[in-house]
Amino acid sequence: MRIVIFGDVHANFDALEAILRDVAPLKVDRFVCLGDVVGYHAQPQECADKIRELDCLCVQGNHDAAASGAEEPGDFNDVAAQAIYWTRERLRPETRDWLANLPRQATITKEIWAVHGSLRDRDEYLLSQPAIRANFHFMTRLQAPQTVLFGHTHRRAIYVADQGRVYSLDEPSLVLEKNQLVMFNPGGAGQPRDRVPGAPYAILEDGVVHFRRAAYDVEAAATKTLALPFGELLAERLRRGT
Repeated sequence: MRIVIFGDVHANFDALEAILRDVAPLKVDRFVCLGDVVGYHAQPQECADKIRELDCLCVQGNHDAAASGAEEPGDFNDVAAQAIYWTRERLRPETRDWLANLPRQATITKEIWAVHGSLRDRDEYLLSQPAIRANFHFMTRLQAPQTVLFGHTHRRAIYVADQGRVYSLDEPSLVLEKNQLVMFNPGGAGQPRDRVPGAPYAILEDGVVHFRRAAYDVEAAATKTLALPFGELLAERLRRGT
């Protein structure tokens, strides 16, 4: 089975289309979106429509919940909150309902689950060692899953727990071993924060994860964002990959 995994599209339709062009020559069995379909950028409705068209397995991100109206962006920074209120006005009612009812976690197989922030909390950032170790401990207590796919940080990451050791990897591919617990993030498709412009994503096939990045016209996407009332900072971050 070949699974294409992406997250944090954030209404960047150019980035989403780039990923789909990149995988078009392949036979894809399933698409998985790790949340935050909308927020920040210029084409929220188009991104939601495309992801629904793909029959994508999608979990709810914090921006999805806020843009739907199910939650308020009380803990968002000023620019992110402005983007949420702007986005709400541009989503069709059925799209807001879809976003509001997305699950907080989803099962791809018995061993592989998808979340937005972490297994413990949709809004948790898996960046610190205490958070990473606590989530591996939680996985052990659950006795499933063996692999967790997550987003939210907008940074590609691989965390492994193996025989009491917890460590990070920075490799272009990863073999999922039966004796390891793994959490990985393919990166922020619509707004990467690793200083490398483009649209990062991953392909999971036969127990091997391949990390990829689709090239596209980032300046064209940034120009769309720049036209938004709150878009100057977001456009510049998109150009820099931050």
